[in-house]
Amino acid sequence: MASLNLTKKFVILAFFLCSLAWARVYTFAVLGDAGVWDKHTKDIRKSIRNSADIHRLILPGDNLYDLKQSYFDVWSNWAGFSFSAVAIGNHTLGYKEEVEFFRLPGEYYTRVWGNDVLLIVLNSDNENSVDEQMIWLEGQLKVASQQFVALIYHHPTYTVSANHAWKEKKRFQNRLRDILRRYADKIDLIINGHDHIASLVELDGKLPMLISGASFESRHAKPVDYKAEDGTSVKTRWLYEDGSHWTRLDFNTEEGDVWINFVDAKLNKVECSIRAKDHKTTLNDNCIKG
Repeated sequence: MASLNLTKKFVILAFFLCSLAWARVYTFAVLGDAGVWDKHTKDIRKSIRNSADIHRLILPGDNLYDLKQSYFDVWSNWAGFSFSAVAIGNHTLGYKEEVEFFRLPGEYYTRVWGNDVLLIVLNSDNENSVDEQMIWLEGQLKVASQQFVALIYHHPTYTVSANHAWKEKKRFQNRLRDILRRYADKIDLIINGHDHIASLVELDGKLPMLISGASFESRHAKPVDYKAEDGTSVKTRWLYEDGSHWTRLDFNTEEGDVWINFVDAKLNKVECSIRAKDHKTTLNDNCIKG
């Protein structure tokens, strides 16, 4: 009987270990509009480092503001982290220079983690390559088989605050809007910066847009709720108040969900946790203020 009990324990332990092996979680820190090394970005780095399991960074653009500096002047301070996905914004020393410094495959490219996570990165600033980018993007989405697909670029496709308007990159956005309508079911998340806010906006109630741009500068904004020119509904699900923020992303293969955690860098506190699964977002209780 004792031998049987011991056997059962080993079976249970083996099952537990196998479950851990299959339950892969891919974690990233997202910080957009962070191309400055100052007290705010120092707070962000410190806060991310306090999350000991985060080593991968996603930068949705504006990676260098002071053009008298170099990328090294700013980003050498992030030694120990890997630049898993870097999008080019409108504050840049040059497309070629940015590609070379961050060792990117090009201005637009993919990053893949097995059959689990596909990150598709675009250059929304380059108006000369819109057609070729969109042809390439549609090709990537057609064959994408990963459990999670995220689209990363700098300028939001719909206006998400009074700080910027989508028409700044009208041709890029109009072409992209068409693709988003046709492939929305294959995209789990859009990641943008540019507006210097921290927010989650939903398109047609099913496609979440993460706006992570409140790094060195945080701007005031109001929630949006409107129908765009193309008929798409655009609605804020959550919006920060102020202060430097970064976002923790957890892609969980076992649960089939993405956790989006907005972190106040100075307080080192998760201000809002949002679960995205099956094209539905659910706000955790910590998102409700007052």
